[in-house]
Amino acid sequence: MSTAPHDARCRATVARDGDGLYSISFSLRNTGVAPLALTLFEPFLQFRLRAQASGVDVAVTQPTLDLGLHRTKRVLEPGQEATVRTPIRLQLGADLAPSSDRFVWSIARDAHELTLELTPDLPPPFDQPCTMEGLSHPQDR
Repeated sequence: MSTAPHDARCRATVARDGDGLYSISFSLRNTGVAPLALTLFEPFLQFRLRAQASGVDVAVTQPTLDLGLHRTKRVLEPGQEATVRTPIRLQLGADLAPSSDRFVWSIARDAHELTLELTPDLPPPFDQPCTMEGLSHPQDR
């Protein structure tokens, strides 16, 4: 077991919904020996998405969002994990036009062509790219 006071692990899950879109969630786990305080905003939009196909960056269409955010604080005790869901969903497909829904980000590539990297915009230790579940992660190839 780690003895560092603020070790952490982040896992991002990209899961296909029934409507053909993909939902995004983050699991934040405190693997250290001390409590870890986090300030989050809801809805959770504090992350960056990088998409690549064959090692080349691919555009992610992100409609402008103008909405109120609610500041929340969470404390993760050692060994505790919190799941944070975002209202952003992904639309993937080479033949699809960008969505008119402002909560849908579009990538004009099919899922099997893509590697995604999701990074929370949170303070250390959660400021690194997350391990991916669902679509593949660049480090997995």
